This record gives sequence, C-alpha cells and structure tokens, in this order.
Amino acid sequence: TLKSTVIKSMIQWFNEKTGKKLLNVVYDVPIRANMRFPHPDGESIVDIEYIFIALDREEEVNKLQSLELTSCWMNEAAEIPRGIHQMLKSRINRYPAKDDGGAHKPQIICDYNAVDTEHWLYKIAEVEKPQKHAFHVQPPAMIMCTKNDGIVEDTEGNSYKVNPDADNFDHLDEDYYIDQIAGADADWVSVFVMNNYGSLRKGKPVYKAYNDRLHSSDDISADWPLKGVPMLVGIDLGLDPAAAFAQMTPTGQLIVFDEIVTEDCSIEEFIEDHLRPKLYSEYRGFQFEIFIDPAGTARSPND
Repeated sequence: TLKSTVIKSMIQWFNEKTGKKLLNVVYDVPIRANMRFPHPDGESIVDIEYIFIALDREEEVNKLQSLELTSCWMNEAAEIPRGIHQMLKSRINRYPAKDDGGAHKPQIICDYNAVDTEHWLYKIAEVEKPQKHAFHVQPPAMIMCTKNDGIVEDTEGNSYKVNPDADNFDHLDEDYYIDQIAGADADWVSVFVMNNYGSLRKGKPVYKAYNDRLHSSDDISADWPLKGVPMLVGIDLGLDPAAAFAQMTPTGQLIVFDEIVTEDCSIEEFIEDHLRPKLYSEYRGFQFEIFIDPAGTARSPND
C-alpha cells in the first residue's frame, strides 16, 4: 500500500533524516501531504502539495479526471498501465495557471526495475523513442565474472562481483546484493540486480533445461537460413497469431532464426499480410514443413 511504501520512504527522507517535520501527511481520500520550507536563495518559500493515488489498474484512470498538477512521480512505473501514463500527461502543466506564472519544468518522473521486451516502457524507450522523453539507466550493482573473480554465485553457477561503477552503495549494507544473488536464479538476478531487460519464469517451463543466456543469441549469422535444408515453420493461430522459423542442421542442432509476432490479428490477416509475404519473398525457393498448434485454432468461445 501507499502508506507502507512511497509515503513511508518520503517520511524517512524529509522528516527522520533531517530531524525536522518537513512533510505533513493527512490520511484522507486521497492521501495528501504538504511541505513548506525556505528556498536556498533566502528570498522565497518552497510550498509543495503531494497527492498520493494508487493507480495499478487501467480502470482507475477516472481518479485522474479534473486533477490539476504541476508534475507527477510514477513510483514502480512498470506496475502501472500505459493508459494511466498517457492520462497523466494531460494532467500535468496545469498548476499554477498560466496567468499565475505557470508550472516550472512540468514533467513525469518514472522509476522502475528492468522490464521485459513486451512491456510498454521498453517500447517507449527502445522502439518508439518519442520526443521529449529521456531515459537514464542506473549502472548494475553486480556484474557477471569468472569464478576466480566472483564473490557469490546464483543457483545456476554463474559468478558475480561488485560493479565498480555502481552507485547507491552508501545507503545499503555491504552484503545487500550478495545476499540477494545467493539462492536466486539467473533470470531474477539479470532483471533485479544487473538491470537487464528480461522476463521472469512463471509457471512450469516446457523445457526445464532451457537457458536463455546459453541457447539464444542476438547475433544471427548471415548464413541462415541454410540453402538446401528444409525450413520448419511452427505456427500458433491463437488470439495473437505467431510463427517461428527454424532449421535442423546436419549435426542435429535446431536453429530458430526468425519469427512473426502479431497482436490481436485475425487468422486471415496473419496469413495474407504476414506469413505468405515472408514465405514467398524472403524465403522463396525453400522447402517448408509447417506445423500448426491444434489448440491455437480455438481463438475464443465466441469467435
């Protein structure tokens, strides 16, 4: 809850660590707080009002209607829907009014742990890259290294050492990150300690031995696909039709080198606009073996 997370942290920052009660919190609906203190210039007063609102569901966007804000801080933004972020953009830069001097440097500040590549924050930062957006990546606390240099290992035997470029260590126990890595799997460490994009395993994996760092690569050789080798096309025709393109090498290694990913696309659109053009343009002249997931044909009970 807000009381045990954001508000608790702010009370520590502004009241407990300063020895002054700078932040006065009123537990109403919504929760509000006020902070008033002399400006460092010695000539004016800083007067700030904070409004704390939980916004982790898309339908809560109505809580933002009629708000007139100067700026906004989205704490743990990865847990907040993109629709909320978009609505907040329309609510900042509204106080004070332009006739009263207007807002000074209105902005939305987001903090979050690394997200997966399907998340809206990844799309904004790495794909869309809209104007007037800036992203600052905090250096990872620990980095992977050889066993001889490592001071702790994850459950898969990967070794880690302290990153000399990391910050924020002054505010944490010296074993804070070491204790987190010990007993954690590599996927978790990659996201929450090394600050890499990625996803955490949920549920029961189909192939328990699969290791993303071992079995995948961003560098696909220009030799792929291999001429004279049949191409294997695996297709899922669910609500978001998709296809994976692979070949079995003469040595028995399965290489997946291409894919088609869609969102809420009909089967007809998927075949005519995505699959057929790729098969007959990019991969013309290859022999295909096509495999379709039978469960994927049942898009929904109402379709």
